[in-house]
Amino acid sequence: EAQLILSCNADKLQSRSPKTSLHRSPPSMPDLSALALALSKSFEANDGDFVVVVEDTSGAEVTSFHVWAHLLSSWSDVFAAMLRHDMSEQQKRELRIRGFTRDAVAGFLRFLYTQSLHVEPGVLVEISILADKYGIDALVELAAQQVSEVLTADNACDMLQAATHCGANEIKD
Repeated sequence: EAQLILSCNADKLQSRSPKTSLHRSPPSMPDLSALALALSKSFEANDGDFVVVVEDTSGAEVTSFHVWAHLLSSWSDVFAAMLRHDMSEQQKRELRIRGFTRDAVAGFLRFLYTQSLHVEPGVLVEISILADKYGIDALVELAAQQVSEVLTADNACDMLQAATHCGANEIKD
């Protein structure tokens, strides 16, 4: 049985058990890949306190994603302002995104959870536009980097079509 005895001077700490150690190793750094995996599972579970609705160009709902408002706000001042002030998105706990594909919005939101981007080349242009719209510079840079890495003669038309679909004339030029 181990006993610890504190002296009155508090300058000595004696242990009567050789197994008791007063020195602990510092906690190891968290495994960020495990954190990303946990957050990815949260995204895939479609769990959250805020809804992002994807609409086609006519305004018809295509799909929706339940996400955590605090996570959106931590990435984007645009989202933070939207959710902090008395705006319709804050009142309804819903954001409607029109004119982007389901895959682009899913890739955009998944990045906010995992800080990784794994999508088809044609979707990168849309994600870049979404990231720029909501002020997520890290994603704008990552998407632009990936576009430059994957742009080929075979997929250039898909990327141009995505830019046209989103009205991104500066990308087309």
